[in-house]
Amino acid sequence: MKLHQLKDNYHVVFIYRLTTDPTNYWGDVFENGTGNGVLGTVTMDKADLGFSAFYSWPSSFKVVDFSNTHMRSSVTILTPRPKLKPGYLIPIIPFSGAMWGAVGGCYVGATYFMYLLQLLVNKMLAAEPNERRNPFSQLGYSAFWLFAMLVSQGPHYRLDPLVPSHTPARHFIAWFLVMGEVVCDSYSAGLAYVLSTPRYEPPIETVEDLSSRHVIWAGNHPAWIWSIEEDENPDLQAITRNFRVLTEERMNEIGRKSGDIAFGIERLQGGHFTTESHINVDTVIHRRIMRGTLYWSHLQFLLRKGSPYKKHFNTLVTRLREAGLPLYWEGEVIRLYMSERLQLAISTSRLMNNNENATKLNLNELQGVFFLLFMGYVLGFIAFIIELILGHKHDRKELPKY
Repeated sequence: MKLHQLKDNYHVVFIYRLTTDPTNYWGDVFENGTGNGVLGTVTMDKADLGFSAFYSWPSSFKVVDFSNTHMRSSVTILTPRPKLKPGYLIPIIPFSGAMWGAVGGCYVGATYFMYLLQLLVNKMLAAEPNERRNPFSQLGYSAFWLFAMLVSQGPHYRLDPLVPSHTPARHFIAWFLVMGEVVCDSYSAGLAYVLSTPRYEPPIETVEDLSSRHVIWAGNHPAWIWSIEEDENPDLQAITRNFRVLTEERMNEIGRKSGDIAFGIERLQGGHFTTESHINVDTVIHRRIMRGTLYWSHLQFLLRKGSPYKKHFNTLVTRLREAGLPLYWEGEVIRLYMSERLQLAISTSRLMNNNENATKLNLNELQGVFFLLFMGYVLGFIAFIIELILGHKHDRKELPKY
């Protein structure tokens, strides 16, 4: 705000002194009437006017007066970047949960249907006892062979015992083979896409995401949660509990190493961001700007209770806002005193893999396949031991007694 305009418009002669309290930021007021920061300085009558990113906080209005609003501002979060999904999930990712459920339900239903259909065919159409020996009359056989068809491994039609002997069952097997071929080809196409394109966890975009995923976020003062700490929304209550107050040095140290902790950041009305010392290129590279807004408010100046300047100052603020000067000054401050490169890095942090080239497949992408192979070996060995034990018991029962 350029104070000389107040002098030109209202012919006021005054001397102004700039008072700052960089340690306490927005500040606070205590029960004995003392305080610190911007709020305490105005309350104790050490300043006539207070300027900061002051939102419409009811607790502050008890001790100071608010001017007319001069700008709208909002708070959003620089969240941790999505991590690559673990390699053991690669065999599962090609299909969604609903698709896996549909395939599994179809397989189980088809197994029982084929088994019951073959029993019905044997009873109604089989004329000779030999025709009733079709292996699909056994539930276990039906399950194994239908699973084989689901992965494009059909029965050998040249061997009569492996194929249903009557037309109804043959039709069912033929159509199930077609379905198995489509499912198998669809899975292969999805797997090829997954192996060639990195797959990430879902990004944090909304307030609901911040709450449900228990994101820990930090700021340099409790004022970051003043607007939401008394809100009854369960999501905002959870976000408030996950807030931590850290020093600039500590946030800068943590932010450079990893993106485990999110940072609060203010988005101005013109789309620019206010960046403190812990918001820099080295910390932004590990984070991604959230699409949604945590909360927003109008910004006001602070004046002493009953200040004689309030009426005239409000008129000046209103004229400046209507002329659009705060938006112009916002861009001017960014150009002259802040880093446009950093502003661009924050705005484009939502982009993923913009510089990532194609890479060769490694063990991480294939660990899920090797895990399935290992599990198959283990289950096969266990089944072999069980059959060996049961076989010995069966042989002992059939030994003749002398």
